[in-house]
Amino acid sequence: MQDYSITSQSKGKHLTNQDRLNIERWHNKEGLSNREIARLLNKAHGTIDREMKRGEIQLKRKVKYSA
Repeated sequence: MQDYSITSQSKGKHLTNQDRLNIERWHNKEGLSNREIARLLNKAHGTIDREMKRGEIQLKRKVKYSA
């Protein structure tokens, strides 16, 4: 018999609101790369890359991420 673990996240919900706030802090204030953030969150770097593209805002020619 196989033992399956059930997660609380449904398919398509890769990041929680807390994950997004952490991404914002680590990217904007601590200057971490997407790959470093992915390691900290235990997520694929592509997930972080796509989230960054979705949340980018332009402020005076400086790109910042906003959750």
